[in-house]
Amino acid sequence: MTGDSARIIATDIDAERLKKVQENINRLGIKSVEIVPYNRLPDLMFDFILLDVPCSNTGVLAKRIEARYRIQPEAITELSKIQYELLKKAAKLLKPQGRICYSTCSIQRQENSELIRKFLCKNPDFSLGIEQLTLPSAEGFDHDGGYLAVIKSK
Repeated sequence: MTGDSARIIATDIDAERLKKVQENINRLGIKSVEIVPYNRLPDLMFDFILLDVPCSNTGVLAKRIEARYRIQPEAITELSKIQYELLKKAAKLLKPQGRICYSTCSIQRQENSELIRKFLCKNPDFSLGIEQLTLPSAEGFDHDGGYLAVIKSK
């Protein structure tokens, strides 16, 4: 989308995932993406943050069968705490007028709309731009479920 002209910083708490990102960067010949370990993020402010948080995977149960047996209500509560903390951290790294795209592959309100509403209530300097819940479907075009919200810094 940027024609390889933007400065993009990719990070993840999982070093193995970062290796996969690096492989894709090399394969595609992209120069604009810099990989930074999660615990070494530079002291920068960002225009846009894509925050793809760890989640319960309830939107992708067809692909992640083990999630049916792994996820309990208590686990979703714990995940939502982690998600909220990550959102708060991302908000501190955002420039004025910046945006955060918060996404999950979950369809649970606790991980999605409720969490975003809680954040917006406690952070009046932010507003909701876009919000979309996609439910999984096997009819017509087969697709997974997930959620995204774009919140804006005022």
